[in-house]
Order: sequence, then structure tokens, then C-alpha cells
Amino acid sequence: MDDNSLTYELTEGVAVITFNRPELLNALGHPHAKKFLELLDRAVDDGARALITTGVGRFYSSGGDLTTNLDLSDIGEPMERLWNPLSEKLMNLPIPVITAMNGPAVGVSVSLALLSDIVIAEPQGYFLLSFANLGLIPDGGATWLLAKSIGRQRAMNMIMLAERLPVQQAYEWGLVSSVVETGESLSVAREIARKLAKGPTLAYNLIRQSMLAALENGFSESLKIERVLQKQAGASHDCAEALAAFAEKRKPLFVGS
Repeated sequence: MDDNSLTYELTEGVAVITFNRPELLNALGHPHAKKFLELLDRAVDDGARALITTGVGRFYSSGGDLTTNLDLSDIGEPMERLWNPLSEKLMNLPIPVITAMNGPAVGVSVSLALLSDIVIAEPQGYFLLSFANLGLIPDGGATWLLAKSIGRQRAMNMIMLAERLPVQQAYEWGLVSSVVETGESLSVAREIARKLAKGPTLAYNLIRQSMLAALENGFSESLKIERVLQKQAGASHDCAEALAAFAEKRKPLFVGS
């Protein structure tokens, strides 16, 4: 694998992971999933306080690299070993995640894009789950993400008919946070990420946990989980700092703990 096919940078507390295979529309093979996992760990270890994923060129990503050899006797094995852990790690990352969707997201990259907290998309983009055309099912958690986000009927249409969902329609359905001018998704994402990086990142982590719990549990159980997480938030340095700043009529200085 070309070491530059996924790039990493950290500036002002914001980590950016970029799919850098424009000649292959940023298709991702199994080695890229492994590298992606390593870079997510690196971002956390480096003290990043927000993360952006984006692509180079016309596509965010065209999904799985079909030019590699696929073992059709058990195509689920690399899912269990690499892609599922990648989706789990993105979902449970302790910092905010933003997608700068510079172009279409196809296949597994639909999941990678939607696992973020905020999706900034450009008008030429679209979502496409073409698995059914290959006799396969979506992966990366796409069925869960779509069913929870847009409902069963819309999700089934999107998956079974394997038709493009333009970003404007995705915005109307609530899959995309905002649609910006062509070429501006990364700059807008950076602006948002820098704002989040200056915020109470421990609270953001707990908010991510609370949201996931709400999606997976009933109302009463969600209330119980909120109670536990709120205890952690209330005991944090950032909460004490925010209250002190309010009393002193100044802006709080959050440290993320």
C-alpha cells in the first residue's frame, strides 16, 4: 500500500485524515482500513480534540477497492477483522468527528461519512449503496445508520434500488448537516472543528455516548445512562471552569477534562 494513500495532519488540535487515491476515486482496500484504524488511535494519542475525514479529488471515496483479490468463500472475514472495528472506533471516538464530503460517497464510505457527528457536503456529491448490484449487502453499519436516520422505507429504497441520493435530498432527509459551495467543505469543516476543539471535549465525548445510548435503548434506560454520564460531566474541570467563568463574566477556557 502507498503510504501516502491515507494522510494525516494535526493543526490547532484538529486532526485531518484524508483519502488520497484520486486516480482510483479514493477506493479503500483492506490495508487502508488497517491504516485508518492506526490513524484514529494516533489522533487520540496526539491529543487531537476534533477529527475531520475528507478526500482528494472528485470523490470522498468510491468505497471498497474491487481491484484487490476478494475471497468470496468468506467475504465477511475482513469485515469482522478490519471494517467492523473501524466503524466501531469511529462511532466511539472520544472526540467530535466531522466529514468534509468533497464529492460522492459510495459503498462502505457511506458508512464512514455518516458515522461522523457533522457532515459538510458539496453540491456535486451523492450517496450510493451499490451492493445489491454485486449480490451483496451494505457493510460498515450502513443499514443501522440509515434505518435510524431516515427510516426503514427510505433506507430500503436506497439499498435495494441502488440509486444515487443527491446531497441536497440527503440534507432534506437529515443525513447531511449542511451543503456548501464546491471546494469549500474542508475549510468549513476546519472552522467548525477548531470551534469544537476549543470546547469541552470531555462533554462532547459524553454527548456522543449519550446519543448512541439513545439510539440503542428505550427512553427509561436512556434516562439512567444520562444520569451516569451527567455525574462524570459535572465532576469535570471544564464544568467547574464554565461555572466560574459565568460568575466572573468571562469566556471559559476548556481543557477537555
